[in-house]
Amino acid sequence: MTTLVLVQNATEGNFSVRVRQVSGTTIVTVVGEVDLDTAPELEFRLMDAADGSGPLVIDLTGVTFFASAGLACLLTARGRGGRPHLVVSPAVAKVLTLSDLEDFMPRSESLEDALDRVAS
Repeated sequence: MTTLVLVQNATEGNFSVRVRQVSGTTIVTVVGEVDLDTAPELEFRLMDAADGSGPLVIDLTGVTFFASAGLACLLTARGRGGRPHLVVSPAVAKVLTLSDLEDFMPRSESLEDALDRVAS
């Protein structure tokens, strides 16, 4: 049985972050552009979510632009909460590849796959 509870939601222009719990896993869903203006909100939400109390999945499939400020947010979350599991868009995958960091966090092709992997 899947338990779905909305935890937090933040929207700013073309950017939104939603944090929710599904069966003990925290899912942070990001949509829009992650840049210097929106990265502080993302970092705040990730720090809240990366408290180490359970698995963390960061769903970035809705991200259309991903600046180095977003990469810094992911690195900070990794340092604080272990190894978050990523689901990425082509824009995020490109930045991870260019930064030679495509393997620094586990990744899945879909949110469903990520949830299955962190549950096992």
